[in-house]
Amino acid sequence: MQHLSGGVEDIISLVGGAGDLAASANTILQKVRPHIGIVRAVVEDKGFVPLMARVKTIVEIEDAKARTRQGLPPAPPRKPEDVPASMKGGIGLSRYVPFVDTYIFLLRNPVVGYGAIAGFLGLFVGAGYLLGKRAAK
Repeated sequence: MQHLSGGVEDIISLVGGAGDLAASANTILQKVRPHIGIVRAVVEDKGFVPLMARVKTIVEIEDAKARTRQGLPPAPPRKPEDVPASMKGGIGLSRYVPFVDTYIFLLRNPVVGYGAIAGFLGLFVGAGYLLGKRAAK
């Protein structure tokens, strides 16, 4: 009977908090209502789910870095989900998925980013050297 009374207390506390939950939901709806068209366009965009999956991946990578700094083992990053076939329309978020994928790649492989920066700077130094050598002739 002791176990059952604990469950009943939990249900009573949930019901007691239902008024607060309803008030919060009403506040959210009042704020979203004028922008419902924009919210719907964003949520119905076929790129929304992959983009949110990439954002979750970035959060997990940053969390893994923090866990490593604290001496805890990092959790492996999860794979992004596929876009459900039911998602149609939208505002073109799928155009930004490759950029977020590149950012995730650079988070996982920072040496590649440093190498790209060094190569880019080296290109200008090399071009300047060759132009200077040509002008000296």
